[in-house]
Amino acid sequence: MPYTGGGLESWCQAGGQEFTRWDLWYLVVLLCDFDDSWDALRASLKPQWSWQPAEGWEGKRYHLIDLRHRLGEAGLDPADLVGDLAQDKRILRKARTKVLEQELREADKTAAMRETPRRVLSARALRGQWDLFPVSPAAYERLFSGEIGRPRYEQRDASFALSRRLNAVLKKADRASGSVPAARLALYRATLTALIAAMDTVDDSYGVVGDLFGEVLNEYFTIPWQSTGIEPEVYYRDFLNFVVWEDFGLTYHRLDPFFRAVAPEHILLVDAVLRDIRTELLLYEELGHQADEALTLLGELHS
Repeated sequence: MPYTGGGLESWCQAGGQEFTRWDLWYLVVLLCDFDDSWDALRASLKPQWSWQPAEGWEGKRYHLIDLRHRLGEAGLDPADLVGDLAQDKRILRKARTKVLEQELREADKTAAMRETPRRVLSARALRGQWDLFPVSPAAYERLFSGEIGRPRYEQRDASFALSRRLNAVLKKADRASGSVPAARLALYRATLTALIAAMDTVDDSYGVVGDLFGEVLNEYFTIPWQSTGIEPEVYYRDFLNFVVWEDFGLTYHRLDPFFRAVAPEHILLVDAVLRDIRTELLLYEELGHQADEALTLLGELHS
């Protein structure tokens, strides 16, 4: 059978499932180079150089996990499914290049490669609990989206103008909130997420976006969230997940007011939330940094 074509194209159907050319390439490499050892193949899927981004290789690992799960559900054996194709040197050569050597382009990614635990959990950390807020931060986040726009990495001073615009939007919305705690909680929580999005679009070498983040964070801590009607577990889980996944260092050394404000009757709740977050992260070996961050936060809680 022909072996050319994109990895997302269908290769065959078996066991009630459809398999793509990516699946073929994985299975050929699995059988020819790793003696049918899924764990050995997974261990090999890592950047070959320190400067290579890890996310694409994580996507490759999670496609492998997904493929193994689909084969198990269908009751299929890799050797039986691949058959004589494992002996085709052209297919093996292409499979090695695609699976073991090339970095992934976004257009080449399968669903499993895109929806990695890192991507899913980090996206959830930005907005995952918002539907449970008395006033959803989502409406306020939309106020900022038009100001953030496209990346401006080539303009080092662009961060000043962007920070001023975002601050102006915040102040205007804050005045319109009428000092209602539920509205202010939603506004400032939305602003924290908007500022993370802003950090992805500018060179903040001058630290002005980070400074604005610090001001917003301090104000967020002063809002009397207990009077908004939000459940304590929702408040704590939402914010602590956000902190665990905040990768710009914007919350570093800025959380003392948060932990000092935890009421004695909520200590065990916050402890349980952090342990729950860490337990979930430990399911994925690639998320060790985030799991360590949750452990660090546990230490701060009890210090």
